Amino acid sequence: MLVLSLAALICYAAAILLLGGWRPARADSEGMRRMGVVIGLLGATLHLGAHVWTWHRIGGPDIHVIAALSLVGAGMALISSAVAWGRHFQLLGMVVYPIAAISVLAYGLFGIHAPENMSWPVQLHAGLALLAYAMLAVAALLALLLWRQEQALRHHELRTLMHRFPP
Repeated sequence: MLVLSLAALICYAAAILLLGGWRPARADSEGMRRMGVVIGLLGATLHLGAHVWTWHRIGGPDIHVIAALSLVGAGMALISSAVAWGRHFQLLGMVVYPIAAISVLAYGLFGIHAPENMSWPVQLHAGLALLAYAMLAVAALLALLLWRQEQALRHHELRTLMHRFPP
């Protein structure tokens, strides 16, 4: 599990570097950003793979606090990768992928706990609640970024960072 977590962490770091909101814009930056989204998606897949491997190893879903936060981080990464694929939201990964990287690191270091005896409806409810929370977290992050961009436009403070926010 630690190997999968570290591989996901490396993929998230590479995705952040390829999205590269701090480097000057180049002509091929769209291709680099698309590659960053693909590598971020690979990181999210490895992240979920660590959870599935753990669930298989311990004989059931692991839904304690760190595992739940890690699942939310993976869900955020998957959702933002899906949204960024066809639209101009690729730089949302600059915010989401570090959160997912921190959550996969915490899960890799502190993640395995014995499963609790819960019926399948309770497990389904917990899984859907975590997915809904991940979607809400992505929407909240996007709203904060757009609010900050609007404030900069109103006050004519367009700095380099503001030019890199999603439209």
